[in-house]
Amino acid sequence: MMEHTHFDSTGVPQSVEVYAFPIFNSEGRMTNAIEYSIDVSKRIKAEGKLDKTRQMLFRSEKLAALGQLVAGVAHEIKNPLNTTKEAGKGTGLGMSVALGIIENNDDHIEAKSEEGKGAEIILTLPLAGE
Repeated sequence: MMEHTHFDSTGVPQSVEVYAFPIFNSEGRMTNAIEYSIDVSKRIKAEGKLDKTRQMLFRSEKLAALGQLVAGVAHEIKNPLNTTKEAGKGTGLGMSVALGIIENNDDHIEAKSEEGKGAEIILTLPLAGE
């Protein structure tokens, strides 16, 4: 089997699979061949669409997971009573206190994330005396 492109009578390309079977004479020499081809244009087009759909699904799953992670982090920042620290190792209030200071002083916090490049937290603080 071989796959290649044929052109119909109007010049439109068609992807085809070509099958050939040799015919041998009594001396073992090939004297002829039977060949037929199958138009697989629709199958190839459908496979391309399926591949694109799979890629889009994979990206959307990654974005959904990132969204869940960001929502979880945002919840933890604003929840001063939740900590992952062991007893005696601190209160776990650092991020919540920092957020409170920022919000109470008209400062600004922004989070940016880009797939494959990590996350960036930007704090905008006024200069002293402003």
